[in-house]
Amino acid sequence: MTLAYYPGCSMHGTSREYEESLLAVAAALELDLREIDDWSCCGASSAHVADHLLGVALPARNLALAEAQGADEVLAPCAACYNRLSGAVHAVADEPGMAAEVPEVLSRPFANSVRVLSIVELLQGLAPVIEERVAARLEPNPLEHLNIAAYWGCLLVRPAEITGFDDSERPTGMDDVISACAANPVRWNMAVECCGGAFSVSRTSSVLRLSRAAAFAAFAASRSAAATAALSASRARWAKSGCVSTKWRSKPRLAMGRPRARPTSWVM
Repeated sequence: MTLAYYPGCSMHGTSREYEESLLAVAAALELDLREIDDWSCCGASSAHVADHLLGVALPARNLALAEAQGADEVLAPCAACYNRLSGAVHAVADEPGMAAEVPEVLSRPFANSVRVLSIVELLQGLAPVIEERVAARLEPNPLEHLNIAAYWGCLLVRPAEITGFDDSERPTGMDDVISACAANPVRWNMAVECCGGAFSVSRTSSVLRLSRAAAFAAFAASRSAAATAALSASRARWAKSGCVSTKWRSKPRLAMGRPRARPTSWVM
């Protein structure tokens, strides 16, 4: 399978380890990911707040490039990028005048013909292949019987009219992927709660509070690990630097500097 690949800003920068994991999984599943040539920032998460047309045109430019490069589908693994690209598809298709205005702003043709895929939607569709290859190649399987809490956040499944590939309140796609790896998906109460990622710079303390609440709940539910495709670049930096850490032997806590206890694993 060949897909156009939109990395967005984070995958080549602060979330580089996410891209490394993605490319390793793609190779194991024989996916040919072709990075869009001359891609640019999609504007997440501020452009659509500043100006609606700008918020549509920035991601639409990348979709227009994918079209010109012969792609039918684009993988956007970053949840914010996925939401903005999918939002652009929806806006151009449904909003009066947008289909004519966007190509004029871009100074290039745009047929709005490319389908945008999230990483969860892609892997969910490949769950039978994943299960088969995990069984054949991993012995022993370090994930077998491991309890994993899937964290979706806001942007992968909301608004439902833009995303639409899973239920916006009780999504199951990530659980299907976890099960395919022979791990145990666990139900918990904050799977689709907001992490505050859009306010990472302007209201850092609020984002830390929301992220910490998710870490508490994930720990209580799984006692082992959480999986997410919605980890913002800023939250990733905080998690790696130890600002948000969780204990295995007691309750998660907020800590500055190096974590002094083994943290719950976050899998991207």
